[in-house]
Amino acid sequence: MSVLTGGPGTGKSTVAGIIADQFDIVVGMAVSGKATNVLSHNLNESCHHAHVECRTVASVLWNMDSVVGGISRKGSDTLVIVDEASMLTEDEALHIVDMVAECNANLLFVGDDGQLPAIGSGDVLTDLIDSGIVPVARLTENHRTAADGGDIVTLAHNVREGKADPFAGIDIATSQSVSAWVARSDREMADVCVNRYLAALDRLDVQDVMLLVPFRNERVRPGSYRFASTAYLNYCIAGELESMFPDWFGDAVPGLEHKVCRPFGSDPMVRQIRVGSRVMTTRNFFPRIDRRSLKASPRVANGSTGTITGFDAHRRPSGVTLSSVMVAYDDPDIGEVIVDSDHVHDLELAYATTVHKAQGSEYDTVILGLPTSYGRPRDSVVRHEPFMSRELVYTAMTRARRHLDIVGDIDAFVRQPLEPRGRRQTQFVELLQDARTGLLRA
Repeated sequence: MSVLTGGPGTGKSTVAGIIADQFDIVVGMAVSGKATNVLSHNLNESCHHAHVECRTVASVLWNMDSVVGGISRKGSDTLVIVDEASMLTEDEALHIVDMVAECNANLLFVGDDGQLPAIGSGDVLTDLIDSGIVPVARLTENHRTAADGGDIVTLAHNVREGKADPFAGIDIATSQSVSAWVARSDREMADVCVNRYLAALDRLDVQDVMLLVPFRNERVRPGSYRFASTAYLNYCIAGELESMFPDWFGDAVPGLEHKVCRPFGSDPMVRQIRVGSRVMTTRNFFPRIDRRSLKASPRVANGSTGTITGFDAHRRPSGVTLSSVMVAYDDPDIGEVIVDSDHVHDLELAYATTVHKAQGSEYDTVILGLPTSYGRPRDSVVRHEPFMSRELVYTAMTRARRHLDIVGDIDAFVRQPLEPRGRRQTQFVELLQDARTGLLRA
């Protein structure tokens, strides 16, 4: 078992591919579907004689017996690669390590320890590195050119290191990959973010663009409203897209709505979710078996994105009742599945999402909205939102492959470096070191 870590553009994928090609069998996995697709593409390009199979972590855990049996039949010359390992929870890591040990295979964790830890329990990648028990290779040199997103890497590195000027080494006026847009209020920030999102669609498909903000809910307490929330921004973008591209959308899905509190007033604003809408699942579930193929899809994980392709509804005297929705998920392991009535209301619009939900995914273009309250001065000192951390902004920036738009109070962003988050108290490092001491004494 070993760890390969480094920031974006340092060559983690290239090095992992070189290592993988030394084995006969390579099993790759990642938490998100998009990360799995990227891993599969990279490994298949790098491996000239190794047999490569990539699946999501959810798919592997759901089909654990068949995966273990397959690896065991193929022999011990097998490498299991876990990409985006910073997203692993302790439970997922436990099952993966148990599986690899049972198969007598080799295990390589690949990830960036500067990113946010898993939404669930644990901080597995950081703890493995800090324990000193597992061999660690850290890549540090940036190999991306300015035209290929190199300035994004430079900016992200500056943020991670807490440099006084995050734009140091970047000519923001001429950069091909990073641009900054000033907004003096949250409402202005929301308007600029929506405009930048729509502008990106002139050259990209909708699944290649994502708007990221730290917050999900638009209302946190009476008298306080967040325009810099995914709820409000999704409402705005969906309306603009329906007006600009009516051919993209079909009928409204009965009973499936996106509701947002009004900035001023009591009645909510409502947007119908339609066939053609981009949606995200907000809760893990196992989809219904497709009667046409009699095939059960693996678990649909929280944060999976896709497009609504149809729905099934019944007309009754009391009105129309929604039975199920068809969603074509971006993850090929899931594909197009039936989301039944128990889970349809776990779907929400997905043109904008939180940084946590985007972790493990990459997009050609990312618009990052920084709430203006992030840099609001109090007592003549610039203080950031408590939720804003160095790791959160770093994670958001590294979701972009080729272009990053930053929208917000840029002056505050430059004046006051972000603070790092506090470490999770997992005791995993101490347990690893104690276990090693006990083995050495034995």
